[in-house]
Amino acid sequence: MSSYEFHHTAIVVKDLRSMSAFYERLGFRQNEKWDAPDGSLSVQRLQLGSVTLELFWNREGTSPSNARDDLSLDLKVAGLRHIALSTPDLEGSLEDLKDSGVEIEINITVGRTGQRYFCVRDPEDNWVEIVERV
Repeated sequence: MSSYEFHHTAIVVKDLRSMSAFYERLGFRQNEKWDAPDGSLSVQRLQLGSVTLELFWNREGTSPSNARDDLSLDLKVAGLRHIALSTPDLEGSLEDLKDSGVEIEINITVGRTGQRYFCVRDPEDNWVEIVERV
């Protein structure tokens, strides 16, 4: 049986500066920031104890109507997007979930920031990202 720990929650934001300031007022502290070389995406990670909040700002936006089925489009729409769980055995976790009948939406891949992950959806169609614990 695979084991999991809470990893992070991501929110796509319209204004990274004001959102970061808001969460800092709630006690979160800036941890790290990643900016795409072409300026199309910024990711600000905030920390509160062992909880990480990931704020995504995207230069391009899209309408919510066509975004939910494609994770790359979904990350361009403001709002709460996914929860993430971490595991030390990404491949084993993928097989465990497949064997239990969970449909894998995105197979193991390496994201733009270098994190290995795969994605499933919960029964309400919310994205759940399973990331490799490093």
